[in-house]
Amino acid sequence: MAKKADITVDKILTDFQEALAMAKERGQPNEIVTAAKAQAELVGLWKQRIETGSVADYESMESVDEILAKVESDMGLEAAQRLASALGVTWPKGEASQVQQTPPEASTEAEMPLADLKTPTDALN
Repeated sequence: MAKKADITVDKILTDFQEALAMAKERGQPNEIVTAAKAQAELVGLWKQRIETGSVADYESMESVDEILAKVESDMGLEAAQRLASALGVTWPKGEASQVQQTPPEASTEAEMPLADLKTPTDALN
């Protein structure tokens, strides 16, 4: 009868740390990155992001209002308000944003074509 392997997060982290040390000794930068990334994923510091929609879902849209409405329907009001805040507009229209107060001159930007919208300098980073 086979004995069940004793696999724990600590054991896996130790194995990754050993692999990282060997890669450093051998001067293998790709292997160093691979081991470090694996450790970070295991402890939740590195998260894989997966697209849930298609670019085509937004490709034909011509205004910020259209995009914010789509974001709200797909991901909820809070997501739409956060995006609106990052763009410097108020969402939903006619209401003060619950995320951040928008300057009065920015409220008309939601009606502008996307090509005319100024790129924010403090993008979400």
